[in-house]
Amino acid sequence: MGVDNQIRRRFVQGIQRKTAEKIYSEQEKAIVRENLKIGTGKLRNSLTRGVFTVKDLGGNGGRLTMHYVAYTRFLDMKDVRRRRLKYQIYNKIVFGNIYKTMTVKLMYGMTKDIVSDIKRQITGK
Repeated sequence: MGVDNQIRRRFVQGIQRKTAEKIYSEQEKAIVRENLKIGTGKLRNSLTRGVFTVKDLGGNGGRLTMHYVAYTRFLDMKDVRRRRLKYQIYNKIVFGNIYKTMTVKLMYGMTKDIVSDIKRQITGK
């Protein structure tokens, strides 16, 4: 495997890791901001631990998989009685970070400085 491929892979995986950490952090802050208290504390614990995997798919790609407790997505659903979203802790944060942050960084963030830093990490020079 060439050095260029290693550089691309490390760059993509680094962006994916940072995005996952940022998503979990923002979701945890949103739970505190919304004063969300749901029974067992599983939701807060799952976000605090921030379980995610970044898998190398070969070539230049990678897959980011984030793990949540099952009911997390349901917390965003609209409350029909009050006609507003209940809690904005999933869709707004996850898709905002993926489409506005991660995509832009993957498209335009691989600058010469970053390439030289990664190359230095790989070669040890």
